[in-house]
Amino acid sequence: MSNANATHRATSDRTPRLRPVLFALAGLAILVAVVAAVLAWPSPQPSAGTASLAAAQLPTVRTCAVVLRPEPGVGGVRVHRSPSASSYADGVLYPGHTVREAWGPAGNCWPVAGGQYTACGQSSRFWQPVAWGGRTDYVALFCVIPAG
Repeated sequence: MSNANATHRATSDRTPRLRPVLFALAGLAILVAVVAAVLAWPSPQPSAGTASLAAAQLPTVRTCAVVLRPEPGVGGVRVHRSPSASSYADGVLYPGHTVREAWGPAGNCWPVAGGQYTACGQSSRFWQPVAWGGRTDYVALFCVIPAG
C-alpha cells in the first residue's frame, strides 16, 4: 500500500466523525450571531406625540359612584388581582385612603363570589371589585365600608 492511499484513508476515517461536530459548531455560531444581533437592535423610542397617544389609548377602568375605605379598626385591606385570598396582592388600602368601586365581570358594581376568606371578623366568599392601578382588582367585601 502506498503512502498516498494511507493518508487518504486516514483522512476519510476522521471526516465522518468530525462532520457532525463541525455542523454543530457552525450552527452554534449562527445562533450566537442571531441572538447578538437581536439584543443589539435598538428599541424604538416614542416621540412626544406617540407617547401621549399611547397614554390616551390605555384601557380605563369603569368605576362606580361609591368610594370605599377600610372598616374602622382595620390596619389595611389587601387589594388582590382576582377574587381570591391566594391571588397576587397588588397593594394595601390603608386607613385614611379610599378606593372607588369598579364594574365587575357581571357588568355592574355588585360584589362577586370568589375564594373563601376569613378577615375583618367575617368569613365570606364575596369580594368587591375596585379600581386599583388602572385595572379592576378586588378587596374582601366585609373589610371596606362607604367613605361618605
